[in-house]
Amino acid sequence: MRKVFQNIGTATVVYLFILVVETLFELFQIKETREVLTFLGIMIKSRFTSHEISTTFGPTPRLAVTYLIFVTVFVLVLFVFRKKKSV
Repeated sequence: MRKVFQNIGTATVVYLFILVVETLFELFQIKETREVLTFLGIMIKSRFTSHEISTTFGPTPRLAVTYLIFVTVFVLVLFVFRKKKSV
């Protein structure tokens, strides 16, 4: 059971790293006022005016879904590889 929690922790760290990289990539692609929904589920709202640049980040339901799918697949893949390695 302890290994499962360690795998979930590792999957969460990997997911967060991918999430940050993807969000930063999308953020620097924005050149005008608009809303962008990233693949993993972060909504980026950017507003450019002559006096300010405003950017807002927000989660969407897609974020929870992609997290659960990623963690499940990650843990299952590790389980299968460890099972094959021990046989």
